[in-house]
Amino acid sequence: YRSWVRQFQNYTRSKDSGLLSSTDVKDFLAFLAVKRNVSASSQNQAFNALLFLFRHVLKNEFGEIKDVPRAKRKPYIPVVGHSDVRTTMIYTHTIKSQTKKEAKRPLDF
Repeated sequence: YRSWVRQFQNYTRSKDSGLLSSTDVKDFLAFLAVKRNVSASSQNQAFNALLFLFRHVLKNEFGEIKDVPRAKRKPYIPVVGHSDVRTTMIYTHTIKSQTKKEAKRPLDF
């Protein structure tokens, strides 16, 4: 959280803590998503760090944060191949053997 708070301080140019508002938080989160292109989980972590800062350190609530551009989640790309590494090794071994014209059974290592 310390890193996010430091980045927030740099972003707000070390503005006095009494003058920090929800607008500053919204602008910072939008900056992370749009300009810095951080991942969704990083933006969520930054939000939680600032929430902790406001609630527990500054003893202040910044209210609801709405209309902030959210970082886009990266699409899930499945792993191609077999879930069992041994199976992948067997097929790889078989393919290598066939290219050498030495057809072997897959379990012959």
